[in-house]
Amino acid sequence: MLTKTLSGSAPNLSGVLLDPGFHAKTTLVHKQLVLAENNPGSLHLASSSKLTWVKHDCSPAALLHSVEMHAKRGLLNLIASRDFSTGALSQEDKREVGRAVTSTVMALNQILARKDAESPSITVHENHLIGDGLIHEDRNLPRQSNPDDYDRYHTLGVPFAENGRMQAHYHLEFRGGLTAAAVADVLNSLNDVGTVIAGREIISVEDIELILGKMPASDAAKSSLRTEIKTVRQLIPSELDAGSSKTQVRDVLFGAFTALGSANVEVSTGQVFRNAHMNGFRVAEPDCLGNGNTRLSDDLALIESFSGGVSVSSLTIQHLLDIHLSFRKAMADLPDADAVGVKELQAFKERLEAASDQVARMLRRS
Repeated sequence: MLTKTLSGSAPNLSGVLLDPGFHAKTTLVHKQLVLAENNPGSLHLASSSKLTWVKHDCSPAALLHSVEMHAKRGLLNLIASRDFSTGALSQEDKREVGRAVTSTVMALNQILARKDAESPSITVHENHLIGDGLIHEDRNLPRQSNPDDYDRYHTLGVPFAENGRMQAHYHLEFRGGLTAAAVADVLNSLNDVGTVIAGREIISVEDIELILGKMPASDAAKSSLRTEIKTVRQLIPSELDAGSSKTQVRDVLFGAFTALGSANVEVSTGQVFRNAHMNGFRVAEPDCLGNGNTRLSDDLALIESFSGGVSVSSLTIQHLLDIHLSFRKAMADLPDADAVGVKELQAFKERLEAASDQVARMLRRS
């Protein structure tokens, strides 16, 4: 491996970095290319060939920025719009795109299983970590980055917006390889969601046609599953009206996404062990406050259960630090109460602030 860092060029990533020396990459540079002095960022000399990938940049009006395909590996990378990273589009809208991807994969797996129990399934690769073959909660997940894994899934580079924040992206992995028919089914299903997310299409018909035109036409005769997907696909919250139903669907799709990530780990790929990213923390959203539970709610109830003078021997310092970080992040993520018209939101923020202060006091006594 060869690494090269130019001072001041690494992206300004938010949150906990998996590995600052590798995670903050703007580009993966390949052996067939010459390293240039003016090539910015931390660079990794990778072994995969860029020529084995097909990439399409979508219309700026779409919620997907680009689509990357590796037919032999069965990989379909869906890169979300840079507008989510810059703040031009909301984080809730970004999560809705992820839910649309999840509901599409769920539907396809259900249809494929019904047609043939032995049919290859579709999974979602969730992280690029060196694992130990065990399942960990996200809070305790060993965070050591895996260069080979980055190389396999990000041969064309890790996607960053202009402000240095990573773009949301989804690695769909098809067992047995990727076909034009499979790509069409996924992308057409995302198009069928319509314009319920921020008034924009996830991907346009024109982009789909251009993408399929870049793939081998050998399987073009295969029948489309588009109609069947429409019948069984779980609607996303933006397609529903009732607040309680939206909360229930968020939980269903969150669980499904975690399961798809776990299934991806369980399938042998010849790669270094990967950890199941069992992420129990669902971001707090206004209409969830009275309708559903999240890891945040559990942490809040835990901290509020301790009185000022009680010893907290059951909690480690790292646990308290993680809870404190989750509270501060939630307060930053939640919108203004006036903007969303949720009167309970301000009270919830005040609870978070008080709990955050209590955690700080608990840390000082530890």
